[in-house]
Amino acid sequence: MKVQSAIDEIKKLQKIICQNSPSLEFDIDEIVIRDEFKNWYKDHVPNKDTSQKSGIYLFSDSSSNEILYIGKAGADNISAEIWGKFGAPKINEESKQPEFTKSRIAKYAPKDLTEKIIKGDICIAVTVISPKEVVSLIEVYLQTLCSLEEGVLPRLNNRIG
Repeated sequence: MKVQSAIDEIKKLQKIICQNSPSLEFDIDEIVIRDEFKNWYKDHVPNKDTSQKSGIYLFSDSSSNEILYIGKAGADNISAEIWGKFGAPKINEESKQPEFTKSRIAKYAPKDLTEKIIKGDICIAVTVISPKEVVSLIEVYLQTLCSLEEGVLPRLNNRIG
């Protein structure tokens, strides 16, 4: 699944819920799509206005735009959730580029993705959702949709939910 497809699916789900289950109605407060993490990791993550909010975040391959991971931040902590996956970088003395060698997600990634994660060659998109109580529902919806339509979860997700 591509990033824009996932964002479109969140919007479709929003309309369906609004029409059929008003008690679960939610707002999409902001959508932030950023390029490779290595280029902006020193900024507020994902940006100054959304770092302390709840929502869905997507990690994607910088070359294919294919979603690699669907995650959620349901406690007004998008920034902490993303940083928790990458860990603090160290700067490579030769290249002067950041390396996320302490990345928790890289430890369990397929070998072909480990280097991309460590080098920060992963793009990040965030959809800020309110109320935060529906964030888990949206995460599971996207993961289930991906599994059913593509036959597999995103490569860095090992389970639904």
